[in-house]
Amino acid sequence: MRALGLLRRGMRDTYEHFLPFSAATLGWWAVMALPVALAAVLGWIGFLLFLAVPGATASLFAFTDPRRTIDRPGIAELASAFRRSLRPGLAVAAITVPVIALLGWNIAYYGDSRSRFSVLVPLWSVLFLMAVAVALAAFALTGLFNLGAMAAVKRAFVLTGSAPLRSFMILVILGLITGLGALLVIPLLLVVPAMITATMNRFVLDRLGIVVVDPLMPTDERLHEQQARRAAKV
Repeated sequence: MRALGLLRRGMRDTYEHFLPFSAATLGWWAVMALPVALAAVLGWIGFLLFLAVPGATASLFAFTDPRRTIDRPGIAELASAFRRSLRPGLAVAAITVPVIALLGWNIAYYGDSRSRFSVLVPLWSVLFLMAVAVALAAFALTGLFNLGAMAAVKRAFVLTGSAPLRSFMILVILGLITGLGALLVIPLLLVVPAMITATMNRFVLDRLGIVVVDPLMPTDERLHEQQARRAAKV
């Protein structure tokens, strides 16, 4: 299935670039942890640094771009990508996170209740997955193509809506991997966020019809030479 192929490619990207992906992931976690650490000193002002998290997330998508397996972005380019994506990343988060939080709250609150609204839990679950898929795809579009927030969200909605089963399957499997990584701690800290961004990058590029050339694959001329050598041996 196409979804499994995209997941396999995302995992292969993570395996082949384990060290740079791990460094980028640790940097992303540092941005996540810094507001909490500074809150102990600066109070609620420290939590304002959480506003940098969406920009760091878009930068992680840019760093795990599968089209740049050789010329991976350096520190200066990542800093530029962070500054460029900070505002659109915040806007994407402002649009998508409240929807995800509201749907998650509805599922958690009415999931075990006897309220008449509990019949809507399956629908909310589907919408929750859809909202998460749209959010991740929007961040990918922001990081890969420097799109604005509204353009990224609209395009992400079209991309995920045109292949809902594929996007849902990818999210479910990535959710299972995230849960397993959380239990083992180390994978979650080192590679899981980068694996998620690499896989979603693959999904977005695939839906856009953009072919990612594998630099390890031989060229047509090389394949022709190999076939000629085999024929000569026979």
